Amino acid sequence: MLKWLLGTILGVVLGLAGFFFFSLGAYKSVEIQETNQPGLHLLYLDHSGPYHKIVTTIEKVEAFAKAEKLDCHLSFGQYLDNPQEVEEGRLRSRGGCLTREPSGYNQIAAKLPPDFKILDLPAQKWVQAVFTGSPAIGPLKVYPKVMDYFNAKGVKMGAFSLEQYEVLSPKEVTTTYLFPF
Repeated sequence: MLKWLLGTILGVVLGLAGFFFFSLGAYKSVEIQETNQPGLHLLYLDHSGPYHKIVTTIEKVEAFAKAEKLDCHLSFGQYLDNPQEVEEGRLRSRGGCLTREPSGYNQIAAKLPPDFKILDLPAQKWVQAVFTGSPAIGPLKVYPKVMDYFNAKGVKMGAFSLEQYEVLSPKEVTTTYLFPF
């Protein structure tokens, strides 16, 4: 009887592990390269606290952009602090919509709701990592590979990371991670 119970428990655990492994895309590769990006234009709200709770902040900006008929097919999270150095409740980030063309955002600058902000990031050199698995496993899958890349190059990573989320379907998201240096 004990063998059956242990076998069942092991089977359930392995089944769940396999389910999450495939549904989150943990088996997918991370493509890393250096790239020169044109300027980026951000419409965002500030967020404080755990990074995984930024989704509602991004959704508020997306709803505003949709109401104003702004292109918001690329959402973003810009993560300003290192979670290994800063207490979770004090982590700072920005969440919203990103475009390479400033015209739409500049037209609405005067009528932005309270707390909404616009920021232009200049064209610069980035380390870019592209991952088609779930953004939820990015901290476990993507960030260690990017840190290895920076260490191998002998270059210090910039002050923040910017994650672009492109939702292709309800089950398919491509996340492009940008790290200035």
